[in-house]
Amino acid sequence: MANHFGELDAIAQASTEALEEVPDVGPIVASHVYRYFRQDLTQAFLLRLIERGVSWPTLKALATGGRVFWRAEDGSRIWLDTNTRLTQGALAEEIIRLSC
Repeated sequence: MANHFGELDAIAQASTEALEEVPDVGPIVASHVYRYFRQDLTQAFLLRLIERGVSWPTLKALATGGRVFWRAEDGSRIWLDTNTRLTQGALAEEIIRLSC
């Protein structure tokens, strides 16, 4: 989804139809993502993170020979193996680990 939409706000504002345009995302996943970002608890949590200085840089994924790198706005790159299937949380942890 990050690759498709480019930024968290775009995912958060996406319709279920737009979410279903993401490869491997069907109506069930799209519905869950859509509802998640519209929950009051989620909105409050994201607002608290933003108030504490957490930000989500716009990322672009570029496939290169079986690997993918995420390029942050500052130009830094984070390389991941495209054969590795990670959950959203594991992917976030891996990006943080590799960027430190």
